[in-house]
Amino acid sequence: MRPVEVYALLRKRIREAGGPSAFARQAGVSPQLVSDADCGRRFPGPSLLAALGLRRVEVVRYVPLGGQAGAGNG
Repeated sequence: MRPVEVYALLRKRIREAGGPSAFARQAGVSPQLVSDADCGRRFPGPSLLAALGLRRVEVVRYVPLGGQAGAGNG
């Protein structure tokens, strides 16, 4: 799921709850945390992601430098 989809899900859940304060109460997080994420001031942290039924997973990829496959092996 891309960040834009996380924000869309957050906004949907806020609407369903009846507003940011109601969602914060249901989720067990502070209204300021919900507001900060809803306004894009910060990305939702672990507690807010959990309230959305999500968790953050980071994927690491390695690519060749300058398109030189095999350069720097060893």
